[in-house]
Amino acid sequence: MTSATVKPVVVGIDGSEQSRGAALWAADEAAGRGVGLRLVYVVRTDLRGTLSAEEYRAALTQAKSAVHDVRSQIEAKQPSVTVDVEIAQGSPAGVLLAESPDAAMICVGSSGMGRLGRAMLGSTAATLAEHASCSVAIIRLPEHVASEENEITWVMVPVTIFHDNDDVIDAAMDQARLRGRPVLTVGVWHPGLGASQHDDLERMVAGWQKQYPDVHIHPVANGTRMSRFLNAHPDLSGLVVIDESSAEDVASIIGAGHRSHSDDTERAVLVARNYADDRWMSPQTASPAESSNPLRTRL
Repeated sequence: MTSATVKPVVVGIDGSEQSRGAALWAADEAAGRGVGLRLVYVVRTDLRGTLSAEEYRAALTQAKSAVHDVRSQIEAKQPSVTVDVEIAQGSPAGVLLAESPDAAMICVGSSGMGRLGRAMLGSTAATLAEHASCSVAIIRLPEHVASEENEITWVMVPVTIFHDNDDVIDAAMDQARLRGRPVLTVGVWHPGLGASQHDDLERMVAGWQKQYPDVHIHPVANGTRMSRFLNAHPDLSGLVVIDESSAEDVASIIGAGHRSHSDDTERAVLVARNYADDRWMSPQTASPAESSNPLRTRL
């Protein structure tokens, strides 16, 4: 695939509710970027070797059913998106890693992160977050639709004065425009250098507000890591954008199985990797969420 070729958004599906949610999330991403969507279902042969002919036929039937179900939902939600399908064999992580150089983004559900997080050997989501060649979105959607109409779903991004924030800020602003959400910029602690002061954070945010006037941006000063901030505020719902240096924190950010996290709270993570190179979305003015900030400036 040449550099001039428009790369698709790739989503790994396995028939689970979380992978279905990831596919619908990815469909919105593909529509916003104006690119195709590639559904990849992997018949697992990495756990106990080659399947018998009968086992393979059963697995293929299950794969085709799952693909058909997801594709029908995508076509109903985003009829303009071109959908391509691949049914492969092997390790889900291995197959999706091989797809990543030719993908604008890879999306997967959070199934498998669980209580053990990264220590859970073979976690597809964690492996992709740490090793994929493109950006990776890991989606954990709520089990039930929120009942509170005024609940805000954020795009959240950790920032610091001690580090180049450009890639994660670009990714966060694109997602805010695409999904019509406000951005919560969280001033986080930097190892060895400390926390960004509130005044410094507000100066950075003022610059971003001029650069992205159509996005509502709210600063929150925080003296710790992003994962600890989110654990302290389990009801914060939305997409967290991080860079690849923080990929090992995905499990704690997602919070699946963590006693402080609500199963009815959306918590997705986008690991922005080579984001500017794979960015196809043209600037647009979305309908931003309400500009009032329900959070205190310091949490």
